[in-house]
Amino acid sequence: VRTLTSYCDGLATCPGCTPPPAHRLLELGQMSPSLEVSLTTEGLPILGKSIRLCVKVTNRSNQARTLRENVNAQLKEYNSNPEKSFWKAQKEVHIQANKDLTLHHNIPYSDYESILAVNSVVNAAVVMQDSMTNESILSAQEFCMSCLPITLEIEGDSVQIKKEKTAHVTFTNQLDRPLSGAVLSVEGSGLLYGKQEARVGLLQPGKKIEKKVSIKAASHGTKLLVATLSHSNNSITVSRSYHKVTVKAT
Repeated sequence: VRTLTSYCDGLATCPGCTPPPAHRLLELGQMSPSLEVSLTTEGLPILGKSIRLCVKVTNRSNQARTLRENVNAQLKEYNSNPEKSFWKAQKEVHIQANKDLTLHHNIPYSDYESILAVNSVVNAAVVMQDSMTNESILSAQEFCMSCLPITLEIEGDSVQIKKEKTAHVTFTNQLDRPLSGAVLSVEGSGLLYGKQEARVGLLQPGKKIEKKVSIKAASHGTKLLVATLSHSNNSITVSRSYHKVTVKAT
């Protein structure tokens, strides 16, 4: 049995996604050399789960500081223009002299479920402003929303022209909530006739939805199977995976 597991990696391999830049510091007005700020994601941002951000502040001065933190996340269009922020947070923080401070932020799925989709590109940014001097420093990161995996198993070692094979497609709900009206779809030009679907009224966390399909190729070469998982909670596809199938001559 040949097993292929496809998933979005949240990096440059996602369509429309540019590589996440190294943590960078940009000037906003006069930047203090004694204050450093970095923004990173914690773990891989997966559609359907909370997005976790981590802000690290380093105070290299010999004085304690009071800082105003402003952090936000924006959907980035494919023309590189950011859209309106879909999430914001503000707070005042205190940092001691020559110390580090780590701040954690959680963007729940409910805050972005109607905005982001698989492969959406997000710009996250944080601005730290010194309350006494008004000096500001910014750090930003760009990342791509990845997706939960769909697994494909094809019986045998190879696929040959005009010989039928069975493909087993599986999706496991790794989210912390059930998915209503879950639909697992499989398509493949030159391999399948039309779209094949499996449906489950309520897919509980940790449970699977599966579909067995018969594939038969009329010509040799590389074919593509496309598997998607959607549900009736909203119109956004939870997962989409692409699987290459090499068809050999008899």
